[in-house]
Amino acid sequence: MSKYLIFSDFHISGRNPRSRIDNYYQSCLQKLDEIIDLSKSVDCVICAGDFWDSPIVANTMVDDVIDRIDLAKKDWYFIYGNHDLVTYNIESSNSSSLSHMMRRSKYIKHLNEIEDKDIYIRGYDCTFNREQLLKENGIIHNSSKKITLAITHNFITIKPFIKTVAHVQAKDIKTNYSIIWCSHFHTNFDDIINGHKFVNLSSIGRTVINEQHQPQVAILDTETGKIDKILLKSAKPSSEVFDLSKYEEIKQNEKSIDEFIEALNSATWRAADIYTQIEMIGKDTEVEKEVVDYLHNKIKQIKIGE
Repeated sequence: MSKYLIFSDFHISGRNPRSRIDNYYQSCLQKLDEIIDLSKSVDCVICAGDFWDSPIVANTMVDDVIDRIDLAKKDWYFIYGNHDLVTYNIESSNSSSLSHMMRRSKYIKHLNEIEDKDIYIRGYDCTFNREQLLKENGIIHNSSKKITLAITHNFITIKPFIKTVAHVQAKDIKTNYSIIWCSHFHTNFDDIINGHKFVNLSSIGRTVINEQHQPQVAILDTETGKIDKILLKSAKPSSEVFDLSKYEEIKQNEKSIDEFIEALNSATWRAADIYTQIEMIGKDTEVEKEVVDYLHNKIKQIKIGE
């Protein structure tokens, strides 16, 4: 029997995100301390990518993390998320802070494969065009273990997402893994799709105001196959870490832009003037003028860049 503690998208940063009103870095350290305390009852810890919010961070921050993990004497396995990579490529990420951590500490390791009595685990790092590769090739293993677990860092969704954003729906992934652990997309889900379990705990780090969830980790018990989800007590309520005074306004703006983009996706383009088309769709969908102006300006920037 083995137990694995799993989390993703910590996004540790020494700078406060614009929407945070607390000390974000200190909040991250408090959550890290709680995760380390929870790891006393497991065999090892797995991070499914984006441990850091930037590929290279201050050495003092790296030391803060390594000192804590070394003191706990528990193995931690990481895959590379997009925020951990330099130029979106593992081969060029030798100088990244995550790579440095793996060189510095014997307890911090890159997750390639873990094979135990009851489980086979493989890590799938974030790479360029991974979502398209998932659609084309799927994720397949050759193990005969009772539980097979893929740890991924890609934009995997349950429901359809905005067409202009690279993503792949779970139903379109060919796989023989019993569990596919998802990250990168900061949305909670736990669904059985085509006989396979897709799990996403959302992010540990909340960097934007619409991330109102309570951060959590999970412990997978290989004997029972059960996944216990644990809310972090050290993570303060969103009302204490965000300025929520403009939350409703932000939600409305996001809704307007999402609806407008969906209208663009479904539009039949006939007129030669793209600006005219945007004006027409804007009137039909009754979006705010600011949204139309914003898209006009974006198109002008693209044309200037060309």
